[in-house]
Amino acid sequence: TKEPVSDVKVKLTKLTLNADGQQVPGKPKEKVGSVVIEVDMLDSEKVAGRTAAAKLDRKGAAALSFDKAYDGAPESKLGKAFAKAQESAEEEDSEVQFVVYSHDKDGNDVELGMARCSLERIVNKNKDHEGALEVRSSKGVVLGELTCSVAALAAFGKKDDVKVKLTKLTLNADGQQV
Repeated sequence: TKEPVSDVKVKLTKLTLNADGQQVPGKPKEKVGSVVIEVDMLDSEKVAGRTAAAKLDRKGAAALSFDKAYDGAPESKLGKAFAKAQESAEEEDSEVQFVVYSHDKDGNDVELGMARCSLERIVNKNKDHEGALEVRSSKGVVLGELTCSVAALAAFGKKDDVKVKLTKLTLNADGQQV
């Protein structure tokens, strides 16, 4: 089956937290053991997608396996949200937000920080995102990086106009095409 070209694809592969990022906020003696990442796709879903809990290794890295396609067709919730975001002067209105949570043994989540990827910037640069995004705390401190890809050009990129070149047209005396 051929996939529709209106999908926005998000793939998360790795999270690396630095020393600051490995501390649980408000609990100076507690290190982050596992993380969960929530993907906020312009508030287009009732419940945002989440990764499975991923354990940090000794270097603060966690392998992630999140790979999801979002419907970006013009009539979809995401398509409408992106159209509305493009009308806004704020680029952040078009940002996919990756919220990083510390996930403890009891299943409690504490927000560590967030990485962001602007769909508007992808369209303006005419290039899908592939690589690292900074994860920052609410105070703007860099906590690490999230390695991911966000492919939105197929859904939201500028579509090339189809051009037809007429090379020869022959008409008879009555003006009918021959």
